[in-house]
Amino acid sequence: MTLSAILAYGAELSISQRTLVRAADQLQRGKVPPEPILGELDRDVDAPALVAECRPELVRAALAFKLQRADAALREVSSGRRDAALAEADEALQAALTCTRYDGQAWLRLAVVENSRHGPTARAIEALALSHRTSPYEAWMAEARIPFAALLQSAGIEAVEPVLAEDVRTLIETGKTDPIIATLRKSPSTVEPFFREAIAATEPSRRDRIIREMRQASLIMGTAPSEEDAATQPGEASEKTK
Repeated sequence: MTLSAILAYGAELSISQRTLVRAADQLQRGKVPPEPILGELDRDVDAPALVAECRPELVRAALAFKLQRADAALREVSSGRRDAALAEADEALQAALTCTRYDGQAWLRLAVVENSRHGPTARAIEALALSHRTSPYEAWMAEARIPFAALLQSAGIEAVEPVLAEDVRTLIETGKTDPIIATLRKSPSTVEPFFREAIAATEPSRRDRIIREMRQASLIMGTAPSEEDAATQPGEASEKTK
């Protein structure tokens, strides 16, 4: 459910709270609210009452601003600003998760923030696992998790491989080639074996179409099975992916 949809039944929200939720919705859609509104909202999102009330729509709205600041800080030259913004984002995520324990997106963002601060710690890996556990078969979440999980896997963190493999299977089973291609392009090349295995195991007509459209997009994985091999020798294609 989007933040704008929540407004439909959040009649008891105050005017300033409604402004906060609408502005957060704009941020999530890639539209930055005007600076005066951002300045005013900065004061509102720091109000402890937002977390104390444990109103999911308000906590998520506040979180959108914290994460936007953290994203901006990651592009900063000043390490002090980055550290402060990431610490603030971590605190906001923890607060949000006390209210919305089953928010897979929040768990993923916590994993990313933790990794940005301290590297692939046990806390980052566990947050990634909880993101998958709370939203295991949602393709849009799989698309978001795969590049991060692949980044950890490429660094030798084998504990993330079960999550990575399941998310790749979920994405392949949608049969939608555009997100598959976009995800591959955002991920380290070490993710390719997971995609080859999932593509080889999927239903033949879907498999052939995915391979054909990937080639049309000039995306050819190192040892991906050819269309002919995939169509006529599925067993051999599966062996090549191991």
